Amino acid sequence: MQPPGTMGTAVPPPDRESAKSAVAAPAIILAIIAGLGILGALAMLALPQVLMQLVTQAQADPAEAERLREQLEANRAVSMASYGLMLVLSAVALFGSIKMMRLQSYGLAMTAAIVSMVPCVGPCCCLAIPFGIWALVVLMKPNVKAAFQ
Repeated sequence: MQPPGTMGTAVPPPDRESAKSAVAAPAIILAIIAGLGILGALAMLALPQVLMQLVTQAQADPAEAERLREQLEANRAVSMASYGLMLVLSAVALFGSIKMMRLQSYGLAMTAAIVSMVPCVGPCCCLAIPFGIWALVVLMKPNVKAAFQ
């Protein structure tokens, strides 16, 4: 049912080009930050293995090497879980920001903006917050929302 006073009026089609230009900058910046998050997570997931090899090679003091190896093993599960989560969230943010640029999947675009604002999800954790807010503000505009397929 149409609101009163709108009977017979045609709804103009959304201006996709205007919406694309509105989301372009925040989407590109969020994609870059998400890409950095993916690279950072992959590097941090590889770090314990590299450190383990360095400790094994530096066998000058076997007792000290064993103590370091035990500490690395104790921290490995926590770091794998946290950097694995960072990797997944950064991938969601990257995929969603690409969808935002193409004006596809409004829900995924909103998810990317929200995930980007989660503190310490990526290496640029505080930098992503204002850009996530910017993306949300742009995505909430009626003309932008209407342009999504």
